[in-house]
Amino acid sequence: VVDVAPFALCEARGDGSIEMGRPDTATLHYVLAGAGVLRVSGWTDIPVRAGQVLVTPPAHSHRLAADGAEPCELPACGPLGADWTLRKAGSDTGVGGVLVACGRVQASYQNVAGIFDFLQEPIVADIAFDARLQQSLEHLIDEIASPRPGTTALARALMQECLVLLLRHHYGDHQGGIPWMAAAQDERLWAAVGAIFAKPEAPHTLESLAARANMSRSAFAAHFRDAFGRGPIDLVKEVRLRRAARLLMATDASVKSVARQVGYTSRSYFTRAFVDAFGASPARFRAESRAQQGP
Repeated sequence: VVDVAPFALCEARGDGSIEMGRPDTATLHYVLAGAGVLRVSGWTDIPVRAGQVLVTPPAHSHRLAADGAEPCELPACGPLGADWTLRKAGSDTGVGGVLVACGRVQASYQNVAGIFDFLQEPIVADIAFDARLQQSLEHLIDEIASPRPGTTALARALMQECLVLLLRHHYGDHQGGIPWMAAAQDERLWAAVGAIFAKPEAPHTLESLAARANMSRSAFAAHFRDAFGRGPIDLVKEVRLRRAARLLMATDASVKSVARQVGYTSRSYFTRAFVDAFGASPARFRAESRAQQGP
């Protein structure tokens, strides 16, 4: 089950750019009109244009900027209701511009929630090839310019549909960034992966996870590496650290408490692992995240 909760329209014109913060969930970006650049921390600039869908990983700061290269008419839009905000940057007289609908991505599979929390890299797809979606996109732009009853529901449904198409397209080409989709095809692997996602703080070992998969230690390790490109304990570590990042952003729990909640008994070891993963200490990560999120 995948779902998108739309929450913003982001519009950048000319040399304008919009800080999108460091959200604690994966975020869908549906480019409605124009062209620009999405800058995600830790990645090279991603050129964006109308008809593209992008998903950015959680706990990564990102910024939307207009490319300023070509003239572009953007619809004169306003907020679509209480659940939506409108963010603008740059001058209306600017040469170029880009309009993006953004929403937080939630996904679950076989009672395991939050599987997009472990997205490893931005994923991008062009849905312009789909004539039906192109028609829906044109209708959505018209409604954004003049919101009517039902516009918010239509936007939500369209963004959800785009996300499903993106996943189909991306998974058909390669599995980079969303390895859990490969594991979902194997019930034995998924039993182990589900246990990691559900309780990353548990004392997982290669033996205990292999037992959950009802496989021998060696067969499980080989199958897991084929699906994920790494060992199961590496995934345990990643899930723990990503869960810690969310706790740091969403709660006031002490660093020591967060470490214990995700399965680390040593604060110093947790801090070293966190710095390796996110490039900042837990305390600094929390401060920077809250500064980016604003008041």
